[in-house]
Amino acid sequence: VLGAISAVADRVARTRTRCMRDEKELERRQSEFSELINGNGPTQEWRPLAVDPVSFLRQSETIEVAAPELNIARTAVVSYFSGVLEHFQIKRSKDDTLFDWDHNDWMLFTGKERGLQRLVRALCASHLLQVGDWAVAVSGQDKYMNHTWPEFECFRDIIFWWKYMLCTDINVNPGVNNYMPAHAYLQWTVADEQNAFGSPPNRGKVFQVGALGKEHLMTTGQNFPHPGNRPKPKSSGLRYPSAAKASQYTKLPVRTEDDLLYMRSLPTFNETLRPADAEALLSFLTVPYLRTPL
Repeated sequence: VLGAISAVADRVARTRTRCMRDEKELERRQSEFSELINGNGPTQEWRPLAVDPVSFLRQSETIEVAAPELNIARTAVVSYFSGVLEHFQIKRSKDDTLFDWDHNDWMLFTGKERGLQRLVRALCASHLLQVGDWAVAVSGQDKYMNHTWPEFECFRDIIFWWKYMLCTDINVNPGVNNYMPAHAYLQWTVADEQNAFGSPPNRGKVFQVGALGKEHLMTTGQNFPHPGNRPKPKSSGLRYPSAAKASQYTKLPVRTEDDLLYMRSLPTFNETLRPADAEALLSFLTVPYLRTPL
């Protein structure tokens, strides 16, 4: 659901407004935010920006879906964001992506948000505004940016909630409670890592985001292993293991059917299947779009 909301928000943010008198004509003054993320910058060298959905793509392989409509929505989200990256020829290795918290273990370090920094500095430069600490402008502690481009504030919060729910360390979740809509309003500040997480080390500035009764949503309450109270995402990139993956039943990792062909022994599922039948079943599970309905 949050992925679908994020896709709609991204599409709205990229839409160029048209004149009310004549819908064929564009408004003379477009939102600088929309223009910059679409690649219409102050110079010819300016590059467009986009949200990288790689964590959603990875987790969507094993997300449990209870209704076929959700499968369609998930596919549409993947198609939209992948299409944006392809259309604008976005290179993930450069400063062309926004809100890359999932690439940095959800620590929200300000210094690692190179694409966001490039966008904010260009926005402020369009109003001849000198920016000392660009992250303070993003957080709203400096009110000018969020008041001038309110669409940026909405876009920032929507993408945050989407990526927050993709964090593979479930200890960051505040738990079930009787929350009201107002509890989900995000409070952004820029703080030292040590202050945001309540313990050393201090490796730089981070975005501290409070909501749902937590001063910082990314704290886990777990003190071990060191450093404590910080998210520790799984190396697999998946929140929960999937019983529909062939690797769950074999001793060696399986990604393709060829991996099965070179295995000396295959599971028999408590002597239920013959080796040939087990190979056929596990082969089915190596096909993502066939595995999903199974």
